[in-house]
Amino acid sequence: MDKIALIDLDNTLCDWDAAMVHGLRQCLPKEYYSKIDTWMADERRNRPDWVERLMSVIRTQAGWWLALKPLSLGMAIFDIVTSSQWNWEVNVLTKGPATKPAAWAEKVQWCSQHLGDVPVTVCADKSLVYGSILIDDYPPYNEQWLKHRPNGLCIVPAHYCNKDFEHPNVIRATFANLDLVIEALDLAWERKDGEPLILP
Repeated sequence: MDKIALIDLDNTLCDWDAAMVHGLRQCLPKEYYSKIDTWMADERRNRPDWVERLMSVIRTQAGWWLALKPLSLGMAIFDIVTSSQWNWEVNVLTKGPATKPAAWAEKVQWCSQHLGDVPVTVCADKSLVYGSILIDDYPPYNEQWLKHRPNGLCIVPAHYCNKDFEHPNVIRATFANLDLVIEALDLAWERKDGEPLILP
């Protein structure tokens, strides 16, 4: 079976947060600006309902997903995984918002524009998609995926949402430890089916 590397889109390859902060600042008076960072970090736990509704409207605007800017760390990891050092079959794996069908098409367009002909899977549940490695910033998606693949590798690009995330099969990636990411990719590439993954 091919060695498949799955890589997330939002806040891994592209900057969803920056675009949302920009959108909120365009819609709200300046006295709310100091609250925006808190709302973003809350990840829905303590956001007022009206903020959730406003964020939903912002990301429903035509072209919003397509205009997301690439993230330098995620793109660096993408370049490492697609290097000739290995022969990973790389697939973008992104969750499609159930109530925003236009986002599904724009996500595919974004990948075509920034990544070339890399295949894209837009789904409702990432844990159901097979791969040897998952590169994703969001801890719950990594945890769900690893339940089905206890020998899999997760590379987690550093983000405020994962600052405390730890797991034996996870490497939290920064620009400072990309050598460790490369070492982990080597181990995942050489690992035989059924063998446990033991990270450095």
